[in-house]
Amino acid sequence: MSLSRKAALAALSSMLVIAGTAIAQNAANKSSALKYGFSGNLTDQYTPAFGVGVDLRNSYVEAGLGVSFARVDDGSERYTRYNLTGYLGFRTELHQKLYGAIGLMAAYGMNHNFEASYNRAPYNVGPYLGLSYSPIKSTEFFFRILPIAYGRDVDNSTSTAVFEEGQVGVAYFF
Repeated sequence: MSLSRKAALAALSSMLVIAGTAIAQNAANKSSALKYGFSGNLTDQYTPAFGVGVDLRNSYVEAGLGVSFARVDDGSERYTRYNLTGYLGFRTELHQKLYGAIGLMAAYGMNHNFEASYNRAPYNVGPYLGLSYSPIKSTEFFFRILPIAYGRDVDNSTSTAVFEEGQVGVAYFF
C-alpha cells in the first residue's frame, strides 16, 4: 500500500489536533502525580515477541522503555532478535477508567547468532494510537498501534508499514 508523505503528515496533524483538544478539555481536576510501574507485553515490531518494560504515567502523559526478544527460524535464517523499545505520548480520559493516547514509538533491534551475509541493526519509528483500561488504580491493560511506521530491516531495505505494528499488554503501577 502506497501512502504519500502529504497524506501521512495530514493524518498525523489531525491526530495531534484531536488529542490536544481532548487533553485540554479534560485537564481540570486530574492528578498530575507521576506513577511508575512495570509492564509485560506482546509486541509485533519486526517479529512477534514478548517484552517487559518500565513505564511512567499520569493523567496527561505516558512514557516507557522496554526490551523484548524473539527467536526467528524461517528455514533459511535462524537467530534471536532483541529489541529496545521506547514510547512517549499524551493521554486523556475518554470515559471512566478508559484512556486514549497518542504519541511516538520507536524500536531498535539487535541480532544474536545471525547467519546471513548482512547484519544491519533494524529499527522502526512512528506515531501510535493507544487505548488503556484501568479497572483499579494500580493495574492497566493497554493496546498501542502504529497507524504508519517507517523502518529499516537487517538487509538495509526500508519500508513503510500501515497498521502492521503495535503492542498489547498489562502494567502494574506503584
